[in-house]
Amino acid sequence: MNIYRATNFRGRTQAGFSLIEMIGVMAIMAILAAIIAPNLLHSIERTAVKAEVDNLHALGGEMALYLRDNAVTPTYTIAPTPPVWPAQLAKYSSLNVNDILTNKRFGKRIYVLDAANQRAMLISSMRAGINLPTETQVFNSFQSVWDTPVNTVPVGAGWNNWGAGPPPVVDNIEYLVIERVSFASVYRTSLTSYAWSLNNSSLTDTVSCTVTWASGALPTSYTLAPSKSLDTITAPKLPPLMSGDKLAFFKSPLPTLLFSYVVSDSGKTFTYVSPSLWSAQ
Repeated sequence: MNIYRATNFRGRTQAGFSLIEMIGVMAIMAILAAIIAPNLLHSIERTAVKAEVDNLHALGGEMALYLRDNAVTPTYTIAPTPPVWPAQLAKYSSLNVNDILTNKRFGKRIYVLDAANQRAMLISSMRAGINLPTETQVFNSFQSVWDTPVNTVPVGAGWNNWGAGPPPVVDNIEYLVIERVSFASVYRTSLTSYAWSLNNSSLTDTVSCTVTWASGALPTSYTLAPSKSLDTITAPKLPPLMSGDKLAFFKSPLPTLLFSYVVSDSGKTFTYVSPSLWSAQ
């Protein structure tokens, strides 16, 4: 009787890539890198520019806060040396003075004020080696720059380098960030001024009025003798009131508060008749 035993043979084979296969894989990787890398780099660039857009928008809002709290825009003259406004805005911003003056690419930021029309522009260059115009050049063509459509090179002196660059063509305008800031709403809500007048109709009492200015300026006091008046016509002229200003009225010489008023949306004529009677019309 023949007995057969099954024998398992384990063949060992060694797998590998041929030189042609390796060259093919490397070629495919090179093609993918050529396609992906520029898009990735451009995506990084767009992210940096978007961050700068957000930064300038925040700085524009902080300018409006400064205006609201101080009743003036940050101190500014054409090409100040050193500029004063960055130090003022640094009190309202999470950025320090140097970071207000330069962006993350170490490009220059400029600030140009059009006080007559209650507006300003913040301009930043995110392209290394491409300079911005001077503050004076922008100021002299302010309206033209303000009206320039997005992704369009402004017309005027100093913008010659912001067109398309040499091959490979680079559209430099993508790296120009302009933040337009209008202060009109701040002036309407917080800085509208109101004329007022102050009258003393008593024949015997001397009265006084103290104005606490919302701008933070030192309080101003006015004294009225019997049968006298102060208004915007007779001297001394009264400075206009603004929303948030507080008025306190007293009878002299005793510093007893008789009447108080907080300015909201209109001017008033304040008249003293007696300690128990003040009118505001």
